[in-house]
Amino acid sequence: MSYFCGVMIKIEANKDDNQGSEGTNFVRCPSCRQVLVDIKKIKGYGLVRSKCRRCGTYVNIEIVGT
Repeated sequence: MSYFCGVMIKIEANKDDNQGSEGTNFVRCPSCRQVLVDIKKIKGYGLVRSKCRRCGTYVNIEIVGT
């Protein structure tokens, strides 16, 4: 578990057995269009900061799910 700004958050990362793409919910770098994340499902709200592997640009990703 990690703590951020006094709020406890849980981050879990596991290898996916299915190595193919499952949909069209891709997040791309706005500079070079490299695929950063393939979103499978989300409930609620998330804000992720990621660094592009190709151009090195930091990208803020805001995710809103239902």
